[in-house]
Amino acid sequence: MGRNAIDFLHPDDQPLVHGALAQLIQQPGSEVRHPFRARHNDGSWRWIEAIARNWLDDPSLQAITINYRDVTDRKQAEGALRASEDRFQAFMDNSPVAAFIKDEAGRYVYGNKTWAAPLNKPVGELLGHSDLELWPEAAAQLFHESDEAVLNSEQPVVVTQSITMPDG
Repeated sequence: MGRNAIDFLHPDDQPLVHGALAQLIQQPGSEVRHPFRARHNDGSWRWIEAIARNWLDDPSLQAITINYRDVTDRKQAEGALRASEDRFQAFMDNSPVAAFIKDEAGRYVYGNKTWAAPLNKPVGELLGHSDLELWPEAAAQLFHESDEAVLNSEQPVVVTQSITMPDG
């Protein structure tokens, strides 16, 4: 009691929350959703998501409502997922083995740098393309046959293929 709610916010988040509230107050009918950290009773910082709505233009309410929910567990899970994805990406980027994933239509949705190297293009430019769009026709046909073997057996298939890229 007797303390300003802003005192419970993480110092790094205070300017963002102040700015969001100032904007909300100036725009009747608007809504703002904002995550921030707040001090918990046990002294730890918890992630809170606030949804604030300006009802000042509604004669029956003339208020600003703010609903809060603790999203700490979600934020921690998101952080763990990001860390896992970063580890996976670092592992794959340094793998000497070409690795890729295709969707059911045969379009590449993931590829590592080793996979992209023979094409002399960044991975991002190759995603979304099919074998026929990227590789010489003979290689694309071999890849297609390998894909069919996997799809028909519903089991992993180990295939070793060498590709000689035409110059140019």
